[in-house]
Amino acid sequence: EYFYIDAESFSLEDYSYTETNSDGESREISGQTLIDGKYTQLKMCYFGTVEEVKTKRTRLDAAISKSNSLISSLDDELDIQTAIHDYIIGVCEKAGSDITPDSSNAYGALVEGAANAEGYHKAFKLLLNRAGIISHLTYGKVRGFDSVWCTVLINDKYYNTDLYEDDLGTQYGDNKLH
Repeated sequence: EYFYIDAESFSLEDYSYTETNSDGESREISGQTLIDGKYTQLKMCYFGTVEEVKTKRTRLDAAISKSNSLISSLDDELDIQTAIHDYIIGVCEKAGSDITPDSSNAYGALVEGAANAEGYHKAFKLLLNRAGIISHLTYGKVRGFDSVWCTVLINDKYYNTDLYEDDLGTQYGDNKLH
């Protein structure tokens, strides 16, 4: 959900602060980030301005609401998972060479309509979790290549689901919902 955080720029920085004693004397304290097993400061960078993030958040919330409306009458976890799966494949296509900062997150998949495998699965996980279905992003190798998919808990059993590979629309014809 935190599509606006620039993970590449994320860091745990050296810390510094001013300490003032009871006599009103102050001194600058600085050191390393990790002290006694605790982080004292972390630096988070964001994509866009506050207004841009608010606008994008509103657009993502609208996409989530649309998905929720499609599953509101469904009770069976498998039916819900299938409806969310089909919704994402219907609104998203593989980013290919048109990579943007949002290609690897839920915003790229649900709002911009183009994502890489990670974006597809982050969108899937977000919508499943919002529907009360437990899911996890799983990273591993498939046929020797790095890959990502979702592991989903349906009716007390775990299933692996790969939306990116299931989406044949951008390679073998248009199966997008219109």
